[in-house]
Amino acid sequence: MPVSKSKNPTEFLRGEHGKFIGKVDPPLIDLKITNPVNYLKIWWAKVMGIEGIDVSFKVRPLTAITIALIVGSLGFGVGRLTVPEPFSKYVPFLATPEPLPTPNPWRNTAYTGVVRYSDTTKKYYLEVGPAAAGGETINLEAPANVALTKLVGKRILAVGQVNDAIKLLKVIDVSDLEVLPSLAIPIPTLPPSTIEPSL
Repeated sequence: MPVSKSKNPTEFLRGEHGKFIGKVDPPLIDLKITNPVNYLKIWWAKVMGIEGIDVSFKVRPLTAITIALIVGSLGFGVGRLTVPEPFSKYVPFLATPEPLPTPNPWRNTAYTGVVRYSDTTKKYYLEVGPAAAGGETINLEAPANVALTKLVGKRILAVGQVNDAIKLLKVIDVSDLEVLPSLAIPIPTLPPSTIEPSL
């Protein structure tokens, strides 16, 4: 008996014994709801099943000792001694760091104040501002051409270089700010009149 072949095998259902029992109409609505978490779990299992790196090392004792010596010598700086000097300046971690420049403590300035002399230290100093107001004193170091002995007790303008750390002023030039005559000249004044003005 010839078997008839259908163009669309899903249109027919087979019975218990494998025989076609008739044509089946497709359903009007076929709605299937599945859990997306299950799909994610299946996908993750597939991804993790093919992931991974298998690494294996076979190290002999002499090789292990050689590697340990190389790593130890580089780690403790012995390897730095074997690197040629011209090459080491191009590699940052092998180069010798250069010292940082120190700032110059001396700066050019000018101070006004009264020149004082200390008998105990045999040095001149400049009293800047009144002592009662918290004024400071600065030691003076003057060259031989500047005579500070004539200026003791006078207000001056001292120009030079100062070092704030040691409170020292190296004097370059001094100007006397108190211009007083050497001889006092009396100014004539009239005695007050005893005549009362009339109103």
